[in-house]
Amino acid sequence: MSARKVIYEKLLNAQFVDETAAAVLLAAQTQFHTVSVVWSPGTSAGNVVVEAAPYKEFTGRWAPIAEVPWSVADACDDVRFQGAFGAVRTRIETAIVGGTVTTVIAAN
Repeated sequence: MSARKVIYEKLLNAQFVDETAAAVLLAAQTQFHTVSVVWSPGTSAGNVVVEAAPYKEFTGRWAPIAEVPWSVADACDDVRFQGAFGAVRTRIETAIVGGTVTTVIAAN
């Protein structure tokens, strides 16, 4: 029995600009995923989407997994999902107002 691959990676790091995106290659080696969306103090609006594609360099329209609208400043919202994905990314769909957003993926 082989050990399951574990990934813990920061995707977006203190970003605020509309359409900024960052991806991680999963190569269908993980099944359980949590993406944490961390809103900095001072934020008052914005929207982040979690998306999947067959590989990290994919240039077409990525498949939607979840949408994470701004909820409250200085807080974390988690998205949990299962499946085998080639790559997952987080993308700022609507600019972050008054601060920044950081996203992290944990998968195994």
